[in-house]
Amino acid sequence: MRGDINFMTGTRYFLKRFAIDTIAIAMLYALLGKIGLSVAIPFTNVSAFWPPSGFALAMVLLLGRRSWPGIFLGALIVNTATFFDHSTLDTVAYSIVTGIGIAIGSLIQPILGAKLFHRLIGTKNQIARIQEVLTFALIIPLMCLISSSIGVSSLLLGGVASFDQVAELWLTWWLGDSLGVLIFTPLLLVWWNVKEQQLKALVNLKLLIIYSILIASGFIGFGAFFSESQQHLPLEFIVWPCLLWLALHFTFREVSIGILILSGVSAWQTSHGVGPFILGTPNHSLLMLQLFIFITAITAMIISILVRKSEQRLFEAERLNSDLNKYKETLEYKVEERTKEVATFAAAFEQIGEAIVITDEHGEIKYINPAYTNLTGYTIDEAVGCTPGILKSGHQSQLFYTEMWSVITSGNRWQKRVINKRKDDSFYPALLTVSSIKNKHGIIEKYIGIQQDLSSYESLEDEFHQSQKMESIGTLVGGIAHDFNNCLAGITGNVFLAKEDIAVDSDAYKCLDEIEMVSFRTAELISQMLTFARKDMRTMNPINAPFFLKETANFQKISLPKDIHLVYEIPDGDLQIRGDINLLQQVIMNLLNNARDAVAHKNRPCITIKLETYEADQAFKERHQNMLLDSYCCIIVIDNGSGIDAKDIKQIYDPFFTTKEVGKGTGLGLAMSYGAIQSHGGAIEVESVLGSGTSFKIYLPLLTEAQADAVMISQEAILRGKGETILLVDDEDSVIHAEKGVLESLGYKLVTASNGKEAIEKYQNHNCPVDLTILDVVMPVMGGVEAAREIRKINHHAKIIFSTGYDRTQRFQKGGSMDSEEILLKPFRVARVSQLIRKLLNDNS
Repeated sequence: MRGDINFMTGTRYFLKRFAIDTIAIAMLYALLGKIGLSVAIPFTNVSAFWPPSGFALAMVLLLGRRSWPGIFLGALIVNTATFFDHSTLDTVAYSIVTGIGIAIGSLIQPILGAKLFHRLIGTKNQIARIQEVLTFALIIPLMCLISSSIGVSSLLLGGVASFDQVAELWLTWWLGDSLGVLIFTPLLLVWWNVKEQQLKALVNLKLLIIYSILIASGFIGFGAFFSESQQHLPLEFIVWPCLLWLALHFTFREVSIGILILSGVSAWQTSHGVGPFILGTPNHSLLMLQLFIFITAITAMIISILVRKSEQRLFEAERLNSDLNKYKETLEYKVEERTKEVATFAAAFEQIGEAIVITDEHGEIKYINPAYTNLTGYTIDEAVGCTPGILKSGHQSQLFYTEMWSVITSGNRWQKRVINKRKDDSFYPALLTVSSIKNKHGIIEKYIGIQQDLSSYESLEDEFHQSQKMESIGTLVGGIAHDFNNCLAGITGNVFLAKEDIAVDSDAYKCLDEIEMVSFRTAELISQMLTFARKDMRTMNPINAPFFLKETANFQKISLPKDIHLVYEIPDGDLQIRGDINLLQQVIMNLLNNARDAVAHKNRPCITIKLETYEADQAFKERHQNMLLDSYCCIIVIDNGSGIDAKDIKQIYDPFFTTKEVGKGTGLGLAMSYGAIQSHGGAIEVESVLGSGTSFKIYLPLLTEAQADAVMISQEAILRGKGETILLVDDEDSVIHAEKGVLESLGYKLVTASNGKEAIEKYQNHNCPVDLTILDVVMPVMGGVEAAREIRKINHHAKIIFSTGYDRTQRFQKGGSMDSEEILLKPFRVARVSQLIRKLLNDNS
């Protein structure tokens, strides 16, 4: 059902459109026919030019078969009305037959003309080239044979014309149709799809003036405004300058209107017996007029197209010239950019830090950069013409080079670590990369080799391995220290309690005092081990470097042999560093002891101690990438001893490595010194010449005056409590027993727990409020850091002291940052504990 409705709707639309097109075309055809008849020869109705013929061809070209009914109907109406004679029935019949015959010819003619047009000119329905104009000029007379022949035959059959008029009428008809096609078809084709902007171009004062002049010159040239005796003067040439001006300065579209104006004016004047073409008979007059219009129109069209073509070519030439200039500018810019790139690459090639060598396909050196000379010692004059084999050191086998040559000759990149030999016969490690350079055909023409000096990188790698080694040892030492310090905490606590119960002058008291002293000496030994491992709990304070260095050197001077000349180059002043004074003293004393042993066999032994400020350069920061400051304090210890062999320098910081005789060194001194300086954010470097002496340089960060703080000297007095309650938490029973006794003897009430979870329960449920909590850091179930966090949730202002036999760095980071908390190292002195407790409790009050 829906399909039927759509079909009916489509059919209705088609019929409506068909009717509108047919009526519109028929009316326009009839109107143009009326205009054509207005300039026709009297009694024959043969026109000088017939506009409907041009209109019909244009409609067939533009609309195709849709235009056929309208053309036939329009031609039938025009011609039947023109030749209609109602005198008798015979004359009526002849009039209708004549109209039908002429209408058939008027339809066949544009159909045939359209076929020829599409075949010979094209289907774009445009006339834009000289070839197309000439072809169109040939098509016109051929197609117009049809209408003129059928039309004249119809006039003969209808009795409108006699046989003696046939030739003249046929020629005039043929030329009239030809002129109609020539004038109107191009006009309609060129204006059919005109845009609004192009229509506005017609409202151009200059163009309107030219059209006005053309009309005026047309009337003047064809006898208007003259007396009767002068109306036939040959002045038709007057119109040519104006038409030529139009063709030269405007497009084919404006020229087509000019041709129409000229044709209309000339035909109008001639049809009224005025103008230069008025001859013996009217047909002769129209014939001359038709020839004039035909030649003038063709000439104007050709000139217009030639001018437009020339303008187009000129425009194209200008565009090409503009494009060429742009291309030239672009090319010049690219050449300039490429020149800059080449200069940049050349500068990079010259300034790059890696050594570069370029060889030909046979391996002969053609070019080297300055870095190559700096690395190998060979200048460009010495290297060019040789092969890279001048660097062979003997560390790589012939198979090594055979493999390399096999890889690069196949077009692949080759990269390996090599040991090469400089010009001075010294060796250096390098990362060698060799690649082939191919031309556009893929043929290898050259090879490029890049050497990266690995000397500094291997030094950094050794330092990294050293740090890893120290880290591993430190982890082991830290674990041992934890257990040792817990044991010592139990011992020192019980010793304190025992000493409280016996007389000071008794032998037992002296024994206990000796036990306590040995315990703390053991704790200091453990602290030194942690220093070596960079795991210590350092007491970092501002230090006056000149004063500290002089005091340390003077103290150590006592133990040096009298024949050693000790030289001080220590400036006065307040050069401040931050550090643990005990650790730094151990480092300086260790270096002085090593220097003492190194100069033992010299006739004039000398040790120099220097202090200076050092501004870090780029090379220093590359050697020590974790040291980012610009200013450092540099402590230098120089001896003129036996020196250190180059092969031993890389191992001097290894634990238990020593170059001394058996029994004269443990191999821990420099290892501990290395760890101590690293823990202070510093660095230690050594320079040594075998047989001439050794220089150790210690770099420590400088403090600004604003950063320097006063050194706090702790009080050794034991402070007693006021009955406050302390929650003591530790997983070691011996530590709990000893510390509980000590704190109770100082006047505190004690609540104990063996882990963090139990401590939280007792903190919440204890009858009396807990005034202070002492938490061991490392415990089973729940550690001290986590327990402190939970206690703080219960009481945000809870006072907490951490105790540990371990190191701050490793264990505390596992639980969180405790930088703001108070920390006690096991074993701890009673005075330190009592002062810290009173400090927190007094702050609380």
